[in-house]
This record gives sequence, structure tokens and C-alpha cells, in this order.
Amino acid sequence: MLVVFSALVAARDLHLPEYNPLQLFIASNPHEWYDNNAEKTFEFVEKKIAIPLFARLVWGVKTVNSTAMFRTDAVTPLE
Repeated sequence: MLVVFSALVAARDLHLPEYNPLQLFIASNPHEWYDNNAEKTFEFVEKKIAIPLFARLVWGVKTVNSTAMFRTDAVTPLE
């Protein structure tokens, strides 16, 4: 199944957009111009500070001592 899917993708030359994987419109759409060309055109985009994904997901969560680890009916608040 994977081989057939790979062959289909290769034969039709299907691929994700190079710079904007969340592209909504066609590449020539003026509303997509900045997202598609920012990394190639503007130096400040290349030198941006990228925060790792795990740091963005747990920002501001405080640990809580929980006594209900294996009790499915108990609810422990998250602070």
C-alpha cells in the first residue's frame, strides 16, 4: 500500500509547498505572498528565534502533587 501511494505521489509530482506548509490558496494569490516569500526576501525572518515546540506547549503550567494518579474517578486540578 505504501509503495503504491509513493508511486502515485512521485508520478503526479505532488509535494508540500516549500516555505509555507499551511498554504491556503495558490502560490500566485497576493494574500499568500508574504508567507511564501518571507524567508527568501527578508533577513529578519531567517534570524528569528525559534522556541522549541515542547516549550510552547508547557509554558505557564505549574506542577501539582497528585494523589489520584490511578483513580479514574478523581479529578486533580491543573494550576
